[in-house]
Amino acid sequence: FKSQSAGLPFVLVGLGKMAYCLSREIEREDLLVDPFIVTKKIPSNPISSWKIVTGSHPDIGSESLSAGRELLSYIDKAQSSGDHEMLVALTGGASALAEVLPNGVSETFIFKLNKELLRSGADIEEVNKIRQEFSSLKNGGLLTFTKAKVVHTFITSDIPSGDYEKVGSSPTIYREPNFNEIRSLIKDLLSIQLKNEALGFLESEERSKLVRKKEKAFREKLVHSYLVADYKKLSKNLKHCFKDKIIIREKPYACQMDQAVKEHLLELKNILRGGDLKSGGFYLTGGETPVLVKGKGLGGRNTEFVLRMSKAVFFDNILKLEESVLEMIALASFGTDGTDGETSAAGAWFDFSAFLKVKKSGLDVDKFLTDNDSYSFFAKTGHLIKIDGAEVNIMDLRIILLKSKTTG
Repeated sequence: FKSQSAGLPFVLVGLGKMAYCLSREIEREDLLVDPFIVTKKIPSNPISSWKIVTGSHPDIGSESLSAGRELLSYIDKAQSSGDHEMLVALTGGASALAEVLPNGVSETFIFKLNKELLRSGADIEEVNKIRQEFSSLKNGGLLTFTKAKVVHTFITSDIPSGDYEKVGSSPTIYREPNFNEIRSLIKDLLSIQLKNEALGFLESEERSKLVRKKEKAFREKLVHSYLVADYKKLSKNLKHCFKDKIIIREKPYACQMDQAVKEHLLELKNILRGGDLKSGGFYLTGGETPVLVKGKGLGGRNTEFVLRMSKAVFFDNILKLEESVLEMIALASFGTDGTDGETSAAGAWFDFSAFLKVKKSGLDVDKFLTDNDSYSFFAKTGHLIKIDGAEVNIMDLRIILLKSKTTG
């Protein structure tokens, strides 16, 4: 692409867990100033001239607010350097990593709001619909801080619905909020005290001013969005590589964990019955399956999924499979960005040999599940998945592997 403003230079801002890697891909020679990146972890051997700051994730914290302030300071300085167009490298995680609060929203409120939402069992799109109402940065808010008349946003999407412009709570895209839907979600998901405070702001003049400001900025600017990578693109490439050795669920999951486990068990049963992967292969699904957290343990969506599936397939054997069939099955789930909730792992894996070892050791699977302590379980068994140097954030991937009878 080229500048649409008579050859103006560009300013590059990266937001998200994989924003540095994506920014490297779209870096140009005609940048007005060095890029500014907000991410979760400083990459190894970063470009020394780039300004890279970290924010909090998955919870919004003081680091997120600090990153938001530094972002606005960078934009102000860039504008003093001359006219430009803006490039935004946007990846998953941006919603939490950088935040700017509007008048009438306190730090204490936003921290509590985010914690309750992430533990409510709501899917990520429901969470973001609420969070963006209490943010000056989300839902097109970034546009209100820049004088650039043209904004180009490059996106790697982790959104299960496929609506990639919702990544990072849409900092460069404004959509008119559905007040009734948001109010209903708040009433369903938040505690009484937080609910009342949230509804109070929604009905305030400050919120009305904020919405009008975002809508005006979006209307007055030319905004382009470009999809770089998502689950659909990944699926196409994997089908090309593995051909008849892979079965892919086309639509990513966005349902509760319990429902996702039930559907994976049913699909495993159908695959075994139909013999589609009789010579070995794997079934792949994507998406994000929220967990209603009731325990005080440590875990994420991926380790939780593998532990629940392992209990059903191996410990309870609810499909009533012969041992020779169980020996063929392996389960895995991991975040493509290398993170799983607040843990240090990307996910976990488990198979029949692991089941035999756990059974012999006497570990109480039910206890770990009750306490939402799946990370600790797999840390003890040695079946955590860790990914160093991840460069893309698409979404969680889940695999049911059927080993070949000849190769094991």
